[in-house]
Amino acid sequence: MPQANVICVGNITIHLVSRLNQALSTSEKVSATYEIDAHAGILGAAMTAASDGAHVHLIGRVGRDAFADLILGNLHRRGVNTTFVRSVINSKTPLCLRLAFADGGSNEVRHVDAACSVSAEDILAARGAFLEADTLLLDDNLDEMARETAKHLAAKYGLTICSLGSPLPPLPVVTGTGANQLQETL
Repeated sequence: MPQANVICVGNITIHLVSRLNQALSTSEKVSATYEIDAHAGILGAAMTAASDGAHVHLIGRVGRDAFADLILGNLHRRGVNTTFVRSVINSKTPLCLRLAFADGGSNEVRHVDAACSVSAEDILAARGAFLEADTLLLDDNLDEMARETAKHLAAKYGLTICSLGSPLPPLPVVTGTGANQLQETL
């Protein structure tokens, strides 16, 4: 049976899950455990496809930081081709911080660096990979131009398109100095 050729297109995000043993208040510090999940979203799809024996190209962007190193290392170990993962100078890899509370509830905060969002140009630069592929795994959380560009190339070259879910609901986005302090703390 021939090896599947898969292209994964999406915004790469590192997920940090913090488990809190008590509720948060504004005036006290609490202890928590945390874990880094570098296998969520488009990353998980790419690594799973590679683990299942597919030849995988990932199209995305990361910052220039320790999170990017962690992500790229995981991808390389799993055999994912990262030729089209762009490292953006003076940017931080997008981060999703999930606070998981002892009562089962949770909240998410996202730090999104717009410079790390996949663009239509990134996708067009990977046109050669589309020629070799048979399947496109598409993250629905791309901006409209990038998403439509990927769909257009997939249709042009006869790829099967698989969606990785519907767009996320609006979540708090941390920007500015607070975002920098959050990421530096982590």
